[in-house]
Amino acid sequence: MKSKAQGMTEEKRQSQEAPAEFTGCRFHPHRPAMVRCNKYELHYCQECVDNCSACTDPNLYCQHRNQCFIWEKCRREMKRRRREGDCSAAASQ
Repeated sequence: MKSKAQGMTEEKRQSQEAPAEFTGCRFHPHRPAMVRCNKYELHYCQECVDNCSACTDPNLYCQHRNQCFIWEKCRREMKRRRREGDCSAAASQ
């Protein structure tokens, strides 16, 4: 019979397993994903990142932003779009 501590340790180990591999891109499911949005757990291909259409909510608060590859790469473009009145970073899709 398992003790309560052993059961909790087993649950903890299962919850800390490596996350699933990247799936297809959100906008291009047939393409392999290169990056993941940590806030929404969405995946994006290289073209979406290159076109700066990968940030899901560039105008909203995101606790992951200071660690976000997508934001770092596309920060200037997203800010330019915001100034021009384009509310959605993915509007070019």
